[in-house]
Order: sequence, then structure tokens, then C-alpha cells
Amino acid sequence: MRILIAVATWIAQGLYAVLKALFPARRKAVFLSRQSDTPSRDFVMLAEELRRREPDLEIVMRCRMVGRSTGGRLAAIAPTIGQMYHLATSRVCIVDGYVIPVSLLTHRPGLYVVQLWHALGAVKRFGYQTLDRPGGHSSSLASAMRMHRNYDAVLCAGPATVPMFAEAFGVDPSVVLPTGLPRMDYLRAHADDARVTPVPPVVATLRRRFPVLDDHERTVVLYAPTFRRGGGERYRDVAERFSGEGYTLIIKPHPLEAAWVEGSGVVNAGGVDILDLLPLCDLVITDYSAVAFEACVLDLPVYFWVYDIDEYRAAHGLNLDPLTEMPQASSRDLETLAGRIEAGDTHPEVTRMLKERHVSEADGRCTERIADLVLDSLNAART
Repeated sequence: MRILIAVATWIAQGLYAVLKALFPARRKAVFLSRQSDTPSRDFVMLAEELRRREPDLEIVMRCRMVGRSTGGRLAAIAPTIGQMYHLATSRVCIVDGYVIPVSLLTHRPGLYVVQLWHALGAVKRFGYQTLDRPGGHSSSLASAMRMHRNYDAVLCAGPATVPMFAEAFGVDPSVVLPTGLPRMDYLRAHADDARVTPVPPVVATLRRRFPVLDDHERTVVLYAPTFRRGGGERYRDVAERFSGEGYTLIIKPHPLEAAWVEGSGVVNAGGVDILDLLPLCDLVITDYSAVAFEACVLDLPVYFWVYDIDEYRAAHGLNLDPLTEMPQASSRDLETLAGRIEAGDTHPEVTRMLKERHVSEADGRCTERIADLVLDSLNAART
């Protein structure tokens, strides 16, 4: 495998050298993603702010989810060459995950690379934190693929996240900047005034499909766990427990997972952005997902159903151990959590702690700060 990677890297470096020689860099920012086929809310909001402040700035977005199959990876070759062209001709690159040509290739001096990670924080460990663990990559593969290299700035939501991200991305803590993320501005707007933005079309469609969302006598519970293969039984367990007349349950599977649960009062919201679902909710049940941090921006109570925490500790490791650090909001047992919810135990001290430590930059100006960073790098490259 290492030989194949080395050969592919040599070919890619050669092609990239030709592109850099043929095409000059210009005042352009390129947004690259493997997380989705469409730009994230973070990408869209940052691009809009950059266009507002510098209308002549060239902005290009290339978002393409790469499949795990051989066919999917072969289909990604042409888009990857396109990414290489834009990297060769840009002054700034913004990514929201590991993008192979960004980390693998040798770039033109002056290219400024920003890692705008697709989550506000990290309950579970990832990246370099999990090398050679059952839930992570091998250190040999990470080295061959230059995993998470070439970043000039890694952005996060608050100072408590800095050491976690520094370790996960393998960078010095000085590279990790607690600017906040654009999605925090979006959520903050909802927290300040739910009428500040029109209802997103996808939410309006969801309301028409599931009229129970308009029954304001019900408590709206969002269940949004992290990715698992074969997690269907757990969705059904939650649906059975919160299927009474007093509840509306929104099921939100991870984007890489498909789930559909039948039941009275159950809303299947796969494909709907979590940022559009959170303002509809009264509380959130999760496990190790960063949705916990997003919920805190809205001051929503968060409960952690960690039925497999022993396995998770062994396979991945945890930056934030819910059962140890937030026992009043966490349990291996769903019935225990349901009892706390029914008793009205919203544990505001947990929400406050998560908010103060992990999303402390939620002041409504995150997008402005990141735009400042990008434009400063462009102006520095001009001089």
C-alpha cells in the first residue's frame, strides 16, 4: 500500500508542478470539502461575508463526497485534478476536513490554508489522537498520506478546544485559533430572535410532512447520535420510549447513515441540516456527537445516552467523558435519562459549563473574525 501511495504521490506532485508553472496564482479563495456534495453552512456564510467585504475577490467552491468503494474513488480522480488546479491558482484555501491534495502536495509559497473543521468540538478523539487504536487509522497510513498537514490555521469554537484540536491535527497549539465558526452566528441569531431569518424551505417541507411539529403542547426531543454502522435498533429504542402523546421525537441520523423509524409523533429528519433542526427542539439526546456544543449555543438541555461508552473509550478515547464529567446528564440506561427528562431536570449547570468552556466565542461575530483572517492573509500576500 505504501508503494502505491508513493507512486501516486509522485505522479500528483509532477502534475501539480506543471499546473503551478503554467498558471499564476491570483486573488482567489478556494473552498474544498470531502464531507458533502454541497457547501456547508460555514462555507456559505464565510463566502457571503467575503463577497460583501471584497466583491472582486474570486471565490470557488468544490465540494465532493468521496465514496468508500473502488468505483467511488476512481470517480473522484477528475474532481481531485480540478482541486489541484484551483490550489495552484489560489492565495487562500479553506477546508472542512482532510482533503488529500491539500495535505499531500507541496504548495506554492504564500498559499494560506485554513482548516474550518466540520464540528464545533470533539467529544470523542479523532485524527492523530486515535492513531493505531481500533477506531483510528494506522500511523503508517497517516504518515504516507501526510494526514492533516499544511494548515496555517485551525479554527475552533473556544479556548478549551485548542489543546484537543492541536493534538488531533498534529499542530502546535499556536496554530489553533478560537475564532468560533460561522454556524455559531447562525444559531446565535436564533437564540436572540427566532424570527430573525425566514423559515428555511427544508424546514417548511418538514412541517408539511410531519404536522405534529406544529403541536406546541408537546415536548420536542431531538435524537442525534454519532455515526455507527448498524445503529437502527437504537433509533427504535428511543422512538418507543418517546412515542407518547406528550412528545415529538425528531430522528436525525449522521449524514453517513440512513435511518427511518415508524411511530406516532416521530419525525424522520435525515437530510435536514442539524442547524435548522435545533431551533425546533426543547432538548437534545446524543452520545459523543458535537451536536452537544451546537445545542449549548441555543441553551438547550443536552442528555448523553452512552450505552456503549466502555467500547468507545477503548476504541477511540474521549476528550470529554460524559459519564465522568457530566453524570447528572448522562447514563448508559435510556430509561434513567427519560426519567430525568420527565422530572424536568434540565441541569442548566451542564449546559452552562459546556457553553463557557467549548463555545465561548458565540458572540455573533465569528464569521467576521474568520473573514478578517482570510483578508489579512490575502493582503499580506499582495505586499
